Amino acid sequence: MRAMLRRATHSLHQSVERRLASLLQRDSLDGYRALLLTYYGFMPPLEDQVFRILGHGAFPHGYELRPRGPLLARDLRALGLSEGVLAAVARCPDIPRIETKHQALGCLYVLEGSTLGGQFLYRHFEAKLPITPTAGGSYLYGDGPETAIRWRRFISVLDAEPATETARNAAIDAACRTFRALEDWIGARLTGGKDG
Repeated sequence: MRAMLRRATHSLHQSVERRLASLLQRDSLDGYRALLLTYYGFMPPLEDQVFRILGHGAFPHGYELRPRGPLLARDLRALGLSEGVLAAVARCPDIPRIETKHQALGCLYVLEGSTLGGQFLYRHFEAKLPITPTAGGSYLYGDGPETAIRWRRFISVLDAEPATETARNAAIDAACRTFRALEDWIGARLTGGKDG
């Protein structure tokens, strides 16, 4: 399943990375805050759907499903945003609709994969801004050195799924829709420059 998802989403993944590359030029706290707000408008509502389908708690292979939206909220509060501002943050209107287990796994492939990229972004911003893993940087820092281990555990769960044609198509479609929606959302937010 993992190999099929990787092949099917490769070009979309690269497109998202190109969008994110422009963020590396934004080394101010305002630019960093805009990045987190962009994620905050996308990740929590998508996680809500995934968790509704897959539930919470432990999976095989030591993988544990955990929401990362609360980390974004914590970071944004540390950067001075009030609860009122957080409640008013714009949400992506084109969040992919997730209705089945294999769609949820395909979406989770994107969400969990983003933690690996988050490690790179964290190191970039940590060198330039006053953030730490516990103050303003918890979302990108993720599990720190354990991030790659968590990713491998998720891949073990994914690869244990029977790769029937129906399962394959559902997972690939959801992953592709997630990447496309994320790319469009990043582009719209960054060109619009809005924080709420």
